[in-house]
Amino acid sequence: MAIELIDKIKQKNAGTFKLMDAADVDYDGSGSMSVKQKLDDIAASVESGISDEDFATDEEILALFQQGEGA
Repeated sequence: MAIELIDKIKQKNAGTFKLMDAADVDYDGSGSMSVKQKLDDIAASVESGISDEDFATDEEILALFQQGEGA
């Protein structure tokens, strides 16, 4: 039986502390890659000069933020 420990978390201090860590957020639902890993991959792609088609779209990034809000 589940026990509800936290109903809602509200940020204090003008949002200067994290509510979640990107390393703990699943990027695509497969459990194989975190948001932090995906962002690191994108950063490495930028440094190596990979084309724009390999980057996340605005819609994909928005979907990540919406997943975080629902967590």
